Amino acid sequence: MKTYLVTGGSSGIGKAIALKLASENQVIIIGRDEDRLHEVAGQQKQIIPLKFDLYNLKDIRNIFELIDGMGYKLDGLIHSAGVAMSVPIGANDIEQMKQVMTVNCMAFAELMKYFSKKKYSNNGSSVVAISSLAAYVCTKGTGIYAASKSALNNLVKVSAKELTKRHIRVNAVMPAFVQTSMISEKDDQLDELIRKEQPWGVIEPEQVAELVTFLLSDNSQMITGATIPITGGRVV
Repeated sequence: MKTYLVTGGSSGIGKAIALKLASENQVIIIGRDEDRLHEVAGQQKQIIPLKFDLYNLKDIRNIFELIDGMGYKLDGLIHSAGVAMSVPIGANDIEQMKQVMTVNCMAFAELMKYFSKKKYSNNGSSVVAISSLAAYVCTKGTGIYAASKSALNNLVKVSAKELTKRHIRVNAVMPAFVQTSMISEKDDQLDELIRKEQPWGVIEPEQVAELVTFLLSDNSQMITGATIPITGGRVV
């Protein structure tokens, strides 16, 4: 049985990934909402919830120390935690910008610092970061968000090169609009944008989880440093 760490595992894409993986693996999920973490853990006995806010970069080492203390060594890391922000560049807010860049990008770098150590991960492990098609298409109002995901993509590629000797694969998945709480509460303008840009409709979290599971499996052992789009019919 393999052991995986899923950030943002209490909702959305992270939750879908955790539930899919937990049918055959040990899964540790982290998130900020303790109630939601325990709700997800209650659906699969092989899910372990850990409350943690990735904004606290200096404490990320504690996650790995806790996992090590439980007697687990990781076979994979899925960075699904993220902060979305749609604000025109002329209305940029410094604190919001810090939060988006910290959670979406800088936290991944810090997670990889510890995951890359032999103490915490096995050779042949796999890492998947949940990026976004926004990094490529750069829709109006998504400047900081798109920048954070573009930076994430480059961290994925650099990490893939640096971990080649340990046969650790590092890839990113870039979905377009996914059925999350943000989309569920969409306004007419966003609804029109989705219909125009994504002709096959909104992507379900479970569809993203399918691709992530493939990238974690031995079937993808020759794939690393890739940033793979899920477009919903949009050709980019």
